[in-house]
Amino acid sequence: IPDLSGKWNTLGTIFKRKTPSDVPNFDTIETVLFSQEITQKDNFLIIKEKDRYRLGVLNFMYGEWSLTIADDDDDGIMRLTPKNCGNYSHWTGNYAEPGFDNRTQQSQTVAKVEMLRENEHCNCVEMLRENEHCNS
Repeated sequence: IPDLSGKWNTLGTIFKRKTPSDVPNFDTIETVLFSQEITQKDNFLIIKEKDRYRLGVLNFMYGEWSLTIADDDDDGIMRLTPKNCGNYSHWTGNYAEPGFDNRTQQSQTVAKVEMLRENEHCNCVEMLRENEHCNS
């Protein structure tokens, strides 16, 4: 089981529409960068970002590890796999949230996601912003 405990930086390129009446518009695509800390017990993870907590689980399927993270405020799910086979310091994947469920005010959302472990050999924030591979 990969050890994901520690500090991570995450970059999301987000495409959403706020209400069911909004016509989708590519001009709404935005990029966000945030830090988070992961604690782990076996396959289960707690992902802390400021005052938010998400739950995650690692699964091994078809010869590859995958990471699924449940959002804390809606029905959103993030699914990630290692960017390079056997290297568990850089994960890539997507986020999807159906939105508009009439229980809460949520937005229909999809995103590309990059998650990179912080380390002293790599300026991870710059690497994520430039979307390049970090050779540490």
